[in-house]
Amino acid sequence: MFDFPQPGEIYRCTGFPDVVVVGVLAAGIPWDMPYRCPALAWNPYRRTYSILVRTENDDHFTEIPLGRFFAGIYLCETRSV
Repeated sequence: MFDFPQPGEIYRCTGFPDVVVVGVLAAGIPWDMPYRCPALAWNPYRRTYSILVRTENDDHFTEIPLGRFFAGIYLCETRSV
């Protein structure tokens, strides 16, 4: 099962401020819609995917490519959903 970062989850990274996942952006999928894809064999590093993780920190929004997000930069600290 592939599990996307979910809105409301808090992620921590050493040397960086904590971020809260606001949503996942993808063509045709609302950015604020929580979802899971249990049947999907996922490779976040393939260029054909254009999914971004949208995060919020001190009212500043940042969009991070999914592959970079999963590359160990951020680790889930709290699941508040």
